[in-house]
Amino acid sequence: GVRIPDHPLTLELLEAIEMRLKRSQEQLNQIGNYQEVSAFIDLDKAERLILELLDDEEIRDYAPKEMLFKHAQKISSIFFVKSGCIRLYNHNEFGKELSYQIIRENSFVDLASVFMRENYLHNAECLEDSEVFLLSKADFDKNFLSNKLISQYIFIQLSKHIENYETLLLESSYSSVRRKVALCLLKVQ
Repeated sequence: GVRIPDHPLTLELLEAIEMRLKRSQEQLNQIGNYQEVSAFIDLDKAERLILELLDDEEIRDYAPKEMLFKHAQKISSIFFVKSGCIRLYNHNEFGKELSYQIIRENSFVDLASVFMRENYLHNAECLEDSEVFLLSKADFDKNFLSNKLISQYIFIQLSKHIENYETLLLESSYSSVRRKVALCLLKVQ
């Protein structure tokens, strides 16, 4: 077994870690999963509120194949698709394009990057003519994240996104090539 030194600081550190783990577990138990949270909030009301707040923001038209941003570019704006279709993708070490997500209207683009980093995690390219709202990070924090209903909505969307990635990883790991292609085609439609 592992022997833990009897030093007083070591014991204090272990007690502090144990207390934080208990507190984190209590918070997780209170929150539950996103499906339980979504049952208590009005998602339609949150979407209407987001669209109302976006009325004051800049909107741009993008043509097919036009880039919103590139991988590793410093985050300059947060994008919300009013209409059209955006593809998130990267290139692997062999130069092959790997598509991660297709984003349709009334959705934020690559929020994971906004919350995790200073730079975008993916490339974002328009697949068709698109209208996209551009928000500054400060406006996003002030007008969107400070609103409890909208921040809960964003939390649910990110949770669904993570769940979709988990499902995609499982499907790609254990499915036949034919099944993988069929599932991808169904998701694009």
